[in-house]
Amino acid sequence: MSGFTTKLSGDANTESFRIYYEKDGKQVSPFHDVPLVVDAEKGIFNAIIEIPRGTNAKMEIATGQPLNPIKQDVKRGKLRFVDNVYPHVGYIWNYGAFPQTWEDPTYSHPDTKALGDRDPLDVCEIGSAVATRGEIKQVKVLGVLAMIDEGETDWKIIAIDVNDPLAAQLNDVDDIQKILPGFTMATYEWFRTYKLPTGAPPNAFAFNGEVKNRAFALEIIEENHQFWKKLVNGETPAKSDKYDISALNITVEGSPFKVDAHPVEYSEFVAGPDTLGAAANNEGVKGHVEKVQQQKPHSTSDLSSVLDVISKVAAGTDEEIVAAFEASGKIRSAVFRGTSKKFNEDAWFTVAFSVDREFRSFGIYQPETPHSFFPAGKLNHLEVVAAAFAANGQFTYNSGYGNFVFANQELQPQAASIPEIPQDGDDLAEVIPLSFVRSF
Repeated sequence: MSGFTTKLSGDANTESFRIYYEKDGKQVSPFHDVPLVVDAEKGIFNAIIEIPRGTNAKMEIATGQPLNPIKQDVKRGKLRFVDNVYPHVGYIWNYGAFPQTWEDPTYSHPDTKALGDRDPLDVCEIGSAVATRGEIKQVKVLGVLAMIDEGETDWKIIAIDVNDPLAAQLNDVDDIQKILPGFTMATYEWFRTYKLPTGAPPNAFAFNGEVKNRAFALEIIEENHQFWKKLVNGETPAKSDKYDISALNITVEGSPFKVDAHPVEYSEFVAGPDTLGAAANNEGVKGHVEKVQQQKPHSTSDLSSVLDVISKVAAGTDEEIVAAFEASGKIRSAVFRGTSKKFNEDAWFTVAFSVDREFRSFGIYQPETPHSFFPAGKLNHLEVVAAAFAANGQFTYNSGYGNFVFANQELQPQAASIPEIPQDGDDLAEVIPLSFVRSF
């Protein structure tokens, strides 16, 4: 959304990581200061994207902290990552929240017969482009799923980016079922089962799990917008024995919580695999990559060595993989199952990996360079998904999903040809600044 920018603070692999928002040189709250409504008549709203599609880190607006930055959820003292729900990897849509909405924990909805969950309304943005974490998208509302999570009402609004190629064809839930058959059922099944690997029971739903239509979804949005108004205007207490909300804001006229400014000091940002792509927010992809390459050049042989280590140990256990990475001396750190292990601070690449039942995936990251990609589709054995940096500041890459381009913090289909993946590993890094390897 025009006028709003994000600032990254802290180490992305720790609880310190935050995404703050600014507008017109002032720090603002994405919860309270980003307007909800873009076009009420057309049912278009702003959505704060917390979790890009295909990622697992459970990020959320910190409702209890001043200016409500985005942070990673912590459960039982550990950063929270959702498990993959077969056959999907991570979240199956861009997932986020509607600003200026609040599910009131003192209100029991007559259809769910459960109290609100104390958070902004959730939104599942179903467009084809993978969002950047913290991005503000303008979305068109299509429907709503009424989930009951641990006894609390947790509405899931289904929407699509107004700029998506399918946006003109999708206007209500029936259109989703016609143009994307099976998608609403997949959404229901994902929400029903995503906690099962943790030992939790399946989630329950009102309306037998049916996705309600656009008109009903708009009613839910307006209802929860009014709950937010009462909260931010002081009619509903911001703190009780059930919740503690920071209603501090910069722009809401008449709010007793409105202030002229509330400066927050940013910490040095340390990138991690789930924040790649965001580091170049204010200097552009091309400028950031060139600066980082000048600061610490890295060679073809380094990447080839990392690929060789992964190929040899891909079938191993977590412990065997970590031991091989450490012994190689070529890998800076590894990230797996919510854990980060550091090996050689002078090395350049961070490897994130997931050892799951049906597949194993490995992502090789340059931790300070803003790439944002995800693995290819099914592979027979081993494949490198290649990305190439172009002079215009874009990255192009090919995969089992087709050809794509990464530019302006977005991932979009691209028909143009891209460099061939070299068979000779010695030339690999010259055209591939980032590689994903996935084996079955």
